[in-house]
This record gives sequence, C-alpha cells and structure tokens, in this order.
Amino acid sequence: NVPRLDYTDSSCPALLLEPQRTNLMPQSEAIDLWSVKTGVTIEANTTETLSPEGLYNAAKLTSIDADPHFYQAINVTAEPHTMSFYVKGVGDSIGKVSRILFWYIGTATGTQTSHDFTLTGDWQRIQATTTPTGAGSLFFRLDFPAQNSVVGDEAYIYGVQVEAGSYATSYIPTYGSSV
Repeated sequence: NVPRLDYTDSSCPALLLEPQRTNLMPQSEAIDLWSVKTGVTIEANTTETLSPEGLYNAAKLTSIDADPHFYQAINVTAEPHTMSFYVKGVGDSIGKVSRILFWYIGTATGTQTSHDFTLTGDWQRIQATTTPTGAGSLFFRLDFPAQNSVVGDEAYIYGVQVEAGSYATSYIPTYGSSV
C-alpha cells in the first residue's frame, strides 16, 4: 500500500502515474522461446551479467552467421503499439547498429517500419512504435547487429514488452501469457 515513486529527475521523488497497460508479449523474459531464430543462439538466464532488475535473468545473444535475427508474432488491433526492451552490447558488438522491424501479415495492414539503435556497453531501454491500420498479426523482428555482423558478436537482452499505446510504460513481466 505504498504509492509508486519516480526518482528519475532528482533525489526528490515524484508520484509515478501511468495508464493501465497490458504486456502482449507472452514470454517477456524467455527470448529463447520466441518463434523463429536465424543466425543467432540465445542463452536464457546467463550468469555473465546482472539484468536491469539486478538478477541473473537476462538472455545472451551470440551471432553464428552474418544475418542474426529473431522474431515473434502477436495479435494486435488498429491502434499504436510500442515495443520496448533492455539491451547491452558486449565487446566488438558495442557501437554496432541493430534494428527493430515491424511488419504485418494476414488481415493486419500497415506500413512496414524499422527503428535503428546503437549497442552500448550499458543497459539501455529501446522503444519503437508502429500503428497498424487493421487488426491481425504483427511481427516484431530484432536484427542484431543489423550491419557489419560477424560470427561471435554478443549482446544481452532483457524484458521485452509490447503494449497498445504510443509510448512505453514501466516493464510488466510475463510468463506464458499476456499480463
């Protein structure tokens, strides 16, 4: 029974007020269970680094060819949807560009879009938004790295969230179904 406090902008807390949202990604921390993985191995719950949560529950990505990517499809409605996740580059992958791709299949309609981001050696929360013009299946694909990938590039990922809305809210973990 304690209100949520936000210390982001100073040491003096403010009330954290957010709209109610649902994380539509059924396995937000089990990236190794995503539908399709190509050119990348995914090690769940690596003990090599602490996640932003302070636990050893991040996934380690390792490229095994020049086009490492993985993706997951979810059902969406015709409104803005935002994908967010935490990522941290390792070694030679730091400074390389990665990409989120959104594309639609079946009855879902909209323009395929992408969002590029640069891997750093620190945890960063990446977010990108797309707006379907029709309900149906939306694919979220992560290309890691998207350019100049070599076998052995590594990164960590944690806390994937997909929510209906034009911006990301606080992370909501899921374990097999949307929450």
